[in-house]
Amino acid sequence: MPDKQVWDITEALALADTWQNRFDGKNMPEGFFPQLHALAEYLHDNGQVQRAVDLLRSESSMGVSRFLGHRLEHARLLSRALFDAGESDEALKLVEYYGSRPYLFDDLNKLGYFLFCRSAHCLATHDALKLAHCVTLLVETQAGMKDANLIRIIQQAGGINALIRAAGSLDFSTRMLLRVFGLAQRLAGKGVAAGVIGRGLHFAVNILRSVSRLKGGNLVGLLPRRTPGKVRIRAMVGNNHPVVVTRAMGGIGDLLMMTPGLKALARKHPDREVWFAIPKGFHQLFYGFESIKTVDIDHLELYQEDCFALHNLTECPASRVETSTLPNVKQNRIDIFAAAMGITAKELDSVGRTPVYTVTDEERLWAISYLAQKNLEPGQAIAIQPYAADAYKNYPHMELLATKLARDTSVLVFHNSPLQGYENENILKVDNCTLRQSIALLSQCKMLVAVDSAFVHIAAALAIETASLFGPTNGELFTKYYDKCHVIHGHNVTNCHSCWRNKFVVCPRTHSNTSKCLYEIDIEYITEEIFNSYPEFVEEKATTIDESLKSILNFAKEKASSPKYSGGLGRVKFCISGIRWVFSRCFLTQKYGKFSLQIEIFFFNLLHFFEKPFKKHRHMDLLLVQPNGLGDAIINKAYSDYLIERMHFRKDRVLILATETWKGLEKELHPDSAVFFFNKQKFETNFLYRLSLYRYLKKYYFSYVLCNLRWKPRYITDRLMLVISGRNKAIAAHENSDHAQKVLFQQWCTKKKMNCVDVSDIRSEFRRIPQFYKHVFGKIIETPPRRTVFHRSACLASRYVRGNYIVLHVGNADVRRRWGVEKFSQVGEYFANKGYQILIVGGYCERDLIDAFDQKFKILIDQLHLAVSSSKCNTQSLGIGVF
Repeated sequence: MPDKQVWDITEALALADTWQNRFDGKNMPEGFFPQLHALAEYLHDNGQVQRAVDLLRSESSMGVSRFLGHRLEHARLLSRALFDAGESDEALKLVEYYGSRPYLFDDLNKLGYFLFCRSAHCLATHDALKLAHCVTLLVETQAGMKDANLIRIIQQAGGINALIRAAGSLDFSTRMLLRVFGLAQRLAGKGVAAGVIGRGLHFAVNILRSVSRLKGGNLVGLLPRRTPGKVRIRAMVGNNHPVVVTRAMGGIGDLLMMTPGLKALARKHPDREVWFAIPKGFHQLFYGFESIKTVDIDHLELYQEDCFALHNLTECPASRVETSTLPNVKQNRIDIFAAAMGITAKELDSVGRTPVYTVTDEERLWAISYLAQKNLEPGQAIAIQPYAADAYKNYPHMELLATKLARDTSVLVFHNSPLQGYENENILKVDNCTLRQSIALLSQCKMLVAVDSAFVHIAAALAIETASLFGPTNGELFTKYYDKCHVIHGHNVTNCHSCWRNKFVVCPRTHSNTSKCLYEIDIEYITEEIFNSYPEFVEEKATTIDESLKSILNFAKEKASSPKYSGGLGRVKFCISGIRWVFSRCFLTQKYGKFSLQIEIFFFNLLHFFEKPFKKHRHMDLLLVQPNGLGDAIINKAYSDYLIERMHFRKDRVLILATETWKGLEKELHPDSAVFFFNKQKFETNFLYRLSLYRYLKKYYFSYVLCNLRWKPRYITDRLMLVISGRNKAIAAHENSDHAQKVLFQQWCTKKKMNCVDVSDIRSEFRRIPQFYKHVFGKIIETPPRRTVFHRSACLASRYVRGNYIVLHVGNADVRRRWGVEKFSQVGEYFANKGYQILIVGGYCERDLIDAFDQKFKILIDQLHLAVSSSKCNTQSLGIGVF
């Protein structure tokens, strides 16, 4: 929006017409209304009063009433424009409406304009009763002090004494403050020192009145009276006038945090009704809350004679307390709201500090039916609430987190408008339900993951396990009384603390609205916190720790801590009991429905039993099991690099378990990650090699274990996947021609809590490998990564080969797929006769072919052995040999 000083009036008029035509009847976002107000004010100040009136009238249909601050500014600007346009009757109705309802203002200082206009009208019409109310509010709030409206009214009345006479009977405190104010004005004209003393006195008294108002108590004195004279509250003890609590705006979280105080207030006044006056749109939150009665605050007209007590929470006491104590806020909002209602800590203790929300039987049955249509059962899914009312509280990686959780369980994602993204077969988007329907669905979930939003407080009311992501605000303080809520934040990563900033203050670390303390929370850290905080969820959906190893560790810890096994003799008994237990549990293992002896598993578990059972695994992000050749390894590299970037994996926490077919290329393919080359022949024939490999792998605990190809024979891969400890394990089922065998393998994977990815119908690795990653990671791999490109000199071979040459690549990881030496010799002879030199290239596993190629090619070319070629062009580091 351009600055109003440089606007052209023609452009301003055209813009007003455009906005009226385009946005009439639409709910506009909050940021739109300050721009409209600036335009209306510009039109008004430049003589286009009627156009300003028309624009502001149309604003009423654009949803301005949803935002209290903009609604009050709209009323001020519209009444001002109406007065200047000669439509005084309509303007006075607005002034009368807002001037007589102080509980509609989030800041009573904003009352000043309305009180001045109303007071001037009362003076002109000699309405002493309404004038007394205006003067009382001007004096007992800071509204008069802030913008000198009180001075203007005193001048119009002809002095303080004349104003007191015109207003009729005023309370003693009002008359006292009014005279102190008059004394301050007289002292101001007698010198600087006297003026400072006078105004300081008035300001101090005014501040005390504001503090007492914000601390709570009975504020019924701020309401207008029906008849002159003081209303005596004591005379109302025997009547049935209600206790009224007012709140002219949300949000939902704050309203729910008021429910403990409302419950205590109802218990404190058992013979009276407790009215909760709020906007009608929030009434649905309190269905079934029998302790109170909800009334529409916009149609509420209160007088002192009509209510026993008034507790105004529109002028938010929580915001005032937090602002005055930043950044060391110590009070929870539940306590602050209750205190503002006049509730003591003891009275609040008697009802508890848990928010109140009731899901009706009809809503619960509807939610169960809704889930059944989606093939879900109650208590099966995790709920996610990704967005807060203020964008700076949002977690930027929530979609990735939802996709990660969806690999283990069903996920429901809630929002109040159509959601973009979150495309996954295990993710159900709940974005077209009413608020109460959404909460009913939430009540049927086993857990909630949410940002700092209303759903955290609703989950507390429903006693649902919650993992809440907090950033600028203090999550531990906000959820202090929520036993089932676990707070996760990134302060330890960003080395900061709760700064309590709001949407108008940018993050000092990012210099934007994005909060660094939320942005830096690692997805892995969140999932670890969830699993550590809710062990029952781990047991239900753990693809994490091998069950046999977990039971061994639990048994060892239990036995090692027992006094029975203390001392030397106790250690002997400990060893004997361990041998007996491990032998009985692990000697026989089930494989695809058949029992087979696995001696190495037994010895490995026995060895692990005595090897520091309290020692923790080293946490790693990713293990790629790659029994593939070099070609598949290059394809896998593109996806592993892509995952490292998208999932925020650390490269030094990635391990590659690979065959020796591309040994020597590890620095080219994975320069920053660890690569362990696996010898399949030794694994099949060497018992000690197997045990050493098991022990090496057991040092780590992986967030992801991925195997998109199984070694032959298949049991090699299966044994390794059993030994590896990981939260999310995925293994490919491919080349299973026997349907029964494939079914048995899938059942085995389900029993061992591995994700079985069926790619048996895909033969090409260019399609099989991408399909595997897409199945495991969903939308994260929706866009294929760029293929791996190695930058090499085009004249690498020219260092030792002159003229034209032909390269024959003789290597293949699978020996059965090698082309024979005889066929290569025929191709070589053909090109040699055409004048080409022959360059034969192979890998680490092709050394066994050197002698055979020597015999065939010794008369065609001078043979370059591996040692010679590596000294010339360092081909050893490239993983190729020239012979």
